[in-house]
Amino acid sequence: MLSAVLREYRNSLGLTQGQVAQALCIDRSTYAYYELGKSAPSLESIARLAKLFGITTDALLCHNANHAADYPIRCEDFIFFSKDEQNLLLCYRQLPADSRDEVRKCVHKNLAALQQKRGGRTGCNRDNLSNAQEDETTL
Repeated sequence: MLSAVLREYRNSLGLTQGQVAQALCIDRSTYAYYELGKSAPSLESIARLAKLFGITTDALLCHNANHAADYPIRCEDFIFFSKDEQNLLLCYRQLPADSRDEVRKCVHKNLAALQQKRGGRTGCNRDNLSNAQEDETTL
């Protein structure tokens, strides 16, 4: 059932119903009804859910909750992010690929400028950012 698949993917990412609802721009109770099977998401919401979960709509609609175990990126630490970091990540995950590329380029540019300004110290390993970009392309 779709309701079980939604719950399984959400839990595998460590997200609350409220966080998913916020990413979809709907009320938490509306999303809760999706997970309870009392209502079904629109096609637009299904597409947004798949994008948020980092899967295809086919995987979401296959009605097999075991696919959540195959999700390539585990986000157990997501709950330790600040609300601002969580919102940024959720918004970023919903962007089209070309927009994500633009965001990454902007972040790299700003980190380089900050690093130069601080004499090479930003507290961020830019190699990790490059590796994250490569990992994302495998989703």
